[in-house]
Amino acid sequence: MQQTQVGVTNNEVPVLKEAMKDLQANVAAYYAATARDGDYGQAVRAFLVSTQTLNEHFSLNVKDKSTYLKLLDSSTLAGTAFVKAAKYARNVHQHVMHIVSPRTKSMVGGLHGVRTYAFWDEIPHEAHDKLHKGTKLLKPHYDSVLFDKEVTETMLEVLRFFAAVAPQIVHRDEKGEWTYFPLTNQPGMLEPRLHPEEPRAIADAQEWLNDRVPNGDARVVFGQVTVSDVKYVVGSTFVGRHCFSPFVETLDQVERDIASGFKYLQGNPAGNLEDITHTFSQPQGAVLKSRDSLDTWTVPVMQIQPQDDFCIAYDVDAWHRIVSVEVPNLVPEGVAYATRRARRLNAFLPPSF
Repeated sequence: MQQTQVGVTNNEVPVLKEAMKDLQANVAAYYAATARDGDYGQAVRAFLVSTQTLNEHFSLNVKDKSTYLKLLDSSTLAGTAFVKAAKYARNVHQHVMHIVSPRTKSMVGGLHGVRTYAFWDEIPHEAHDKLHKGTKLLKPHYDSVLFDKEVTETMLEVLRFFAAVAPQIVHRDEKGEWTYFPLTNQPGMLEPRLHPEEPRAIADAQEWLNDRVPNGDARVVFGQVTVSDVKYVVGSTFVGRHCFSPFVETLDQVERDIASGFKYLQGNPAGNLEDITHTFSQPQGAVLKSRDSLDTWTVPVMQIQPQDDFCIAYDVDAWHRIVSVEVPNLVPEGVAYATRRARRLNAFLPPSF
């Protein structure tokens, strides 16, 4: 059976993890740039350079480079063609007089901001003909997996490849989440995916969401409501003292989250929260801020019990509407999943936050 991971020594991990951090940062920076007007070529070229930096570390510098090279040539390991295609584009960028830059194909947005969806452009024959023979052999990979493909999704494929061959090099924050992820939610858009680990199939992605703890520091419970005969716990997700999103969970899911160590709290927001939505540019909903730390007005929820419908913030009808857009039998499956994904990943935070 073929070995599926590269043996990375303890001495090699810090350099590889820092290179992976750069790659993760480049992906997030490109995606953030698509929410602004301008040229995305610089962000794309930075991604190509950081991809090839990692590829060269594994190909030339690590002790177990022979395993990496075998994996890179594997026909079964997902992502190999993307790394080879990125190497081709990076060599075009660095070795011949051609500017690698994506082309705009569509723009999506509304009240919460516009995002550009760009696609890899064709490498012209005159640029290809100037390349070294070895690089020329990589062009079929570029043509098959990058050319005319949406840029962010292909970047995520590269991240997934490196995470698969060496999981220990993924750069994570203090809570274990990928640094610079999730990407910011774009209302109404199911793709690109917002996280490198996110499965493509909705059923698998729902399971993935349920199995991981929510993002954010804590959730404050504001009530319970029943929709389509299912009881839901509702409230707000906080990062520090800020809240950018409501949350909606079944009682069973809340119990699972608490058992996994995530913090649910309960308290009366009256007089403790202020609306600071006006201080943010194009937020995707109300932005609230706790006047003091949450522990001054909340207490931990150790166990959740079913109760008659109630709410201590806003009204029941408002929470019914908030819940309904996550229920697949009330809205299209893709809409329900995209809403739940954004809320559970807490993917509403502005990149600058």
